[in-house]
Amino acid sequence: MTDSPQATLIGLVLDRSSSMAGYTNDTVAGVNAMLDDQRALPGECRLSLMLFNHAQQVREVATPIADVAALTDRVYAPNGNTALLDSFGMMVDGLGAWVERHGWAGLVKVVVFTDGEENASSQYDRDQLNRMIGEKRDAGWEFIFMGSGGAAWLEGRAMSNVAATSYSVGVGGPAVMDSFAVASDALLGSRTTGVAMAGTFDAAYGKNDDDDPDATPDPKSVLAANQQARRQGFANANAADVQRLVNAYRTDSHNPPTTARDRLAGDEPHRSTVDQLAGD
Repeated sequence: MTDSPQATLIGLVLDRSSSMAGYTNDTVAGVNAMLDDQRALPGECRLSLMLFNHAQQVREVATPIADVAALTDRVYAPNGNTALLDSFGMMVDGLGAWVERHGWAGLVKVVVFTDGEENASSQYDRDQLNRMIGEKRDAGWEFIFMGSGGAAWLEGRAMSNVAATSYSVGVGGPAVMDSFAVASDALLGSRTTGVAMAGTFDAAYGKNDDDDPDATPDPKSVLAANQQARRQGFANANAADVQRLVNAYRTDSHNPPTTARDRLAGDEPHRSTVDQLAGD
């Protein structure tokens, strides 16, 4: 147990390809609930957020969690194909450059959510990503791949070469929201106790065949009562309930002025995605 929350940099790679169109509201509600949880915990926490289909859109670059804009259904509008490999590779390279440039000594957690198979990448391949993941894991980074459906889980396993950090979270709106609830509790546990996020995912979804010995579930890392209540609430939520949440986030108080952010997210032709993620 640490004396205070550890400084944490989160890289969230979020699929917004056309196959996610049926889960727009569930994704928006789930991601925002996760952000609210992280804001409520004291200590330094920063978020880099990339939305991707066949292209990438950077929404946040190591932004202090208190200043991260709420995700809305206007921003998260699924369409297009799935450049999963390129998007993940760009996030890892961009975060790595930011960490080096700013001398970041805190935790680094990369979380990927997808519901589909790779079909549009051209710059990174699986062998290259496996090498990158291995190097960053040796430096203390942690990677979690959340796949909605078996095909998406297999993509995460192929990328990471470690089944223990790739999780099939189920299919459907409640399953999507639930996966972000689990991710949120995993982040809270990691920030407060230093345990691996994989322990919380193992407790929620069950362990895979190739277990990580460092990913033993720690009860102190999970706010069990809160997690179960929230997960049950997601399971019981109907479409009207979720829509009300989504509508509320359009005018949420955690939605600061967006001039700079919109400029950043405007697919700047003179700055590559990696350069954007690397920051100033």
